Amino acid sequence: MFSFSRWFSHPPRWLGAFGIITHRYRRLCQRLPYLPYLLVFLCSGLIAVFLHSTPTFADPDSFYHAKMALLLRDRGVFTQFPWLQFTVLKASFADHQFLYHLLLIPFVTFWPPLVGLKLATVVFFAVCVTAFYGLLRFWKVRGAAAFTAVLLVSGPFIFRVNLAKAQGLALALLFICLACLQVRRSAWLLVLGFLYVWLYAGWPLLPVLAGLWVVASWAFHMIVPPRRLGFWRWKVGPSDPSAWQGWSFALRILFFIAIGITAGIVVNPYFPHNLQFYWNQIIQIAVINYKSVIGVGGEWYPYPALELIAATTLSTFCAMVGLTVYALTIRRQSARSTFLLLCLAMFALLTLRSRRNVEYLVPFEILFSAVAISQGLVGLPSRGFWREFREFLAEQKLFLIAALLPLVLVPFLVARDLVGVWSAYAESLPLTKYQQSATWLAEHSPAGSIVFQGDWDDFPILFYYNSHDYYLVGLDPTFMYRYDAKRYWQWERVTTGRERVRLHDVVAKSFSARYLFIGMDNEPMTKLVSANLGFREIYRDDEAIIFEVLPMNN
Repeated sequence: MFSFSRWFSHPPRWLGAFGIITHRYRRLCQRLPYLPYLLVFLCSGLIAVFLHSTPTFADPDSFYHAKMALLLRDRGVFTQFPWLQFTVLKASFADHQFLYHLLLIPFVTFWPPLVGLKLATVVFFAVCVTAFYGLLRFWKVRGAAAFTAVLLVSGPFIFRVNLAKAQGLALALLFICLACLQVRRSAWLLVLGFLYVWLYAGWPLLPVLAGLWVVASWAFHMIVPPRRLGFWRWKVGPSDPSAWQGWSFALRILFFIAIGITAGIVVNPYFPHNLQFYWNQIIQIAVINYKSVIGVGGEWYPYPALELIAATTLSTFCAMVGLTVYALTIRRQSARSTFLLLCLAMFALLTLRSRRNVEYLVPFEILFSAVAISQGLVGLPSRGFWREFREFLAEQKLFLIAALLPLVLVPFLVARDLVGVWSAYAESLPLTKYQQSATWLAEHSPAGSIVFQGDWDDFPILFYYNSHDYYLVGLDPTFMYRYDAKRYWQWERVTTGRERVRLHDVVAKSFSARYLFIGMDNEPMTKLVSANLGFREIYRDDEAIIFEVLPMNN
């Protein structure tokens, strides 16, 4: 009679084929040590190619990045941005992703720009995942490939990092910085801090992480955990005379990162214009965040807790297992796992505040789990541990759940995330969005004409296809709100169809606009402008309508 318990305790011989394959693979990796990294890079690239197989972009900012790479190639560095006439960027502009746009230049030069941008995104995503895998291997984590696979099938992570932005490279650089925290060569962190400033405006994250590393080092070297549960049993004091040495090294890390970031800000082609930009981008948009006042980008709104857990099921489960192992084996843990626990808590809070931070939360959930579990199992013989664990499951009649639940649940979650992300990409903005209308406007308008657009999100697309004209607002409405709050609310009332009394005066006098560009999805504004005698329709297609602003004496 067939017995699940016997089958689980003594699996059939044909399963030994997997052991043979694994053994041969390990021997091959000994001869070719870079083979695992190549396989991770290729697998990551294939997933990214699958997501980018449709002629669409999931984010309108993709068009902006392609155009910036072309302008940087053709015009060099510029510190004024006349394409956004009524924002703080008009007179003082800084390209906070300067290094990213430099790296895009070969891709947008040797291929059609938008195709080249997709190819670059595939490469940068693969680099990011490979750096994550390399970090786990550098830390000598058991099952690095398995934890990397969890990262590769986490829907929110692959969605965010596959957007045509600098996130992939920024995360790869961040993983390298985490590896350098273990290497007593602080000059590397100085260089990485410099490059991070040139690459991405999220550079304040580096000193914050360095500060958490200092806290974790202090906690590990100065706080002695009890052998039994109870907060009153914890003791504070150096466990050995060398404890201060680890803490002082953490402080030195913080110092070198601060020097690198300062150098990146000052030794910068956009200095001192980048100071004002960082004030608006980091403090006003990221920290203060005007989402309760104006309509900002969707990525700045909170991520509901239950929705976050449902979207990151696999990584959240890993984090829960890691937390359990960390609590049960706290005396085996290190400053590294404590540091990752602090990072996990920080990114969880940030993600609940702004959903864009999920791109950091997911990898740090997996990193913490991987390190905590690996350090919790230190000293346990792997073969004996798994044999005893398997026998325990068989004796407790838990073998059926342990065997079947992952076989059913994990493939479902993987398919849900991958197909869901692909569908979101496929149903997004076509590469030819507004191409005909924007090109027509460029050919039939005087250079430098101000175009009153109906949506701030339309700017990147219009800017890509028509840099011949100027626009009102783009990239983030906070830039316009900070420039002139009164004009922002005038623009908002027109675009939502609520400005019915002095529409022509607002468009022609307050904004000096010569044309109105309205997407077909903005029905309230279309009806408002069509009913006004101060405008004349000059172009229409399936995507947009263009109106000419008639002279005020008409």
